[in-house]
Amino acid sequence: MNKHKEILNFVSENKFGFFKYGRQIKDVKIGDLLNVRFKDGDDNGRYLVNTISKTDDESFRSKFYRPITGLVKIREGSSFGFVDDVFIHPDFVTKMNLINGSEVTGFALKTFNKSKNEWGWKYVNS
Repeated sequence: MNKHKEILNFVSENKFGFFKYGRQIKDVKIGDLLNVRFKDGDDNGRYLVNTISKTDDESFRSKFYRPITGLVKIREGSSFGFVDDVFIHPDFVTKMNLINGSEVTGFALKTFNKSKNEWGWKYVNS
């Protein structure tokens, strides 16, 4: 999410990308669940939208955003870690002073890893 440029990154059941949201909706934050009708998208992941609205469908949310608690695994010499299948970015490892075996509580967000061409989960703290 880039509030300054009013751009949101998104994941859905079958696509991922980004779009400008400023004309359709205000007061958006990471983890918000949105109903979006797309016009079209390009090969770079940029989408145009028809409509956007917030929704509270918890069963739908759980497909993309889930709470996590567990012990972080950080290999010796690595700057990143994992809690089960959830990737923890090096910035969080540093910011939270994590070491191998530290307990972590937060949320996991479904993401698409372009370099591995696969879906996965990454840690977010809110």
